[in-house]
Amino acid sequence: MPNNTGFIPEAFALAVAQLRQTTLRHELDFCEIIAPQQLAPHSYAAGAAINNSGSGIRGAGAVLDNNVGCGRFALLYDPAQRDIWQGDFKVVCYAQSNIEVELGTDPLIADVAWQWLATALASEHAGHTEIAGTATVTTSTGYGRLASSGSGSQLQIRASWTPEPQHMGAHLSAWGQLICLLAGLDHEAGVASLAAYNKQKI
Repeated sequence: MPNNTGFIPEAFALAVAQLRQTTLRHELDFCEIIAPQQLAPHSYAAGAAINNSGSGIRGAGAVLDNNVGCGRFALLYDPAQRDIWQGDFKVVCYAQSNIEVELGTDPLIADVAWQWLATALASEHAGHTEIAGTATVTTSTGYGRLASSGSGSQLQIRASWTPEPQHMGAHLSAWGQLICLLAGLDHEAGVASLAAYNKQKI
């Protein structure tokens, strides 16, 4: 559910409506997921992952268990945090993807990944302040019964920022672009929309 209490403020309801009408890339499967309850009195969350079919819609399990490229997006609303957030809203998100081991050893890959986030936000005209986050690279090697899996690396970005609320959908679209960039896809616009998913639920 997009809210944690019975009362839904008009500003939050409008923001959620904008998110549900946002155009996302056709390479992404997505769904609404349970929003974090402890971070704000009102919140909305979605998950997305790179798909194989280009369908643009799948169940939560397929979206959140994807190893090619996936992420979660949450929009928080709490006017009581205005002085801390410098606004009534806060975006909290992550995006991750498997990458080649050679790329995972590149000392600049974290800087490049963070720049991809900046690129995605700028390209979607997602105005924001108070941005913060981390870029993490992990490498693992299988042994024993997992020896056949060999070595692998994963790149993950966790970030938060205060969005300009006039065009809230731009922030969701930028997050989708980030997932695709981490997965090695070119930067481009797509045609899928969260509104299609919501129609399926009715």
